[in-house]
Amino acid sequence: MSQIWCEDNEKIKSILVGRKIVSANGNTLTLDNGTKLIVSPNDGGCSCGAGDYYLENINKFDNVITDAEVKIISLDNYDDEKFYQLFVYSGGISTSVADVHGGDGNGYYGTGFTLIVKEVPETKEDKFVNIFDKKNWVTNE
Repeated sequence: MSQIWCEDNEKIKSILVGRKIVSANGNTLTLDNGTKLIVSPNDGGCSCGAGDYYLENINKFDNVITDAEVKIISLDNYDDEKFYQLFVYSGGISTSVADVHGGDGNGYYGTGFTLIVKEVPETKEDKFVNIFDKKNWVTNE
């Protein structure tokens, strides 16, 4: 399991490009190879609400992804209230697959979101070998 900060577009691209998002449930995006991306909004950890972000929307994207980026939109003049959108692209189509909204407050309590990546280990197929077939025999010739 690894974590990717929302502003690390290169790492986000490396996980998403060439994949499809086949499921979007709760705060989890599931890719076509079984990898799960958990969208974890920042929790400022303070009763004042500074640094608290919330996941507002999550979507699947059933096209092969050719590019991805996080767009950050400031919603006020002080760059305090922000809207983070994880966009994916394919053949001229783009959509936001995760929307996170919140406020930095004084800036001390964090911002944005993290993607927690749970990769599914590749399973190896057991191959049947017919030991009675001569082409499968190993000889010392």
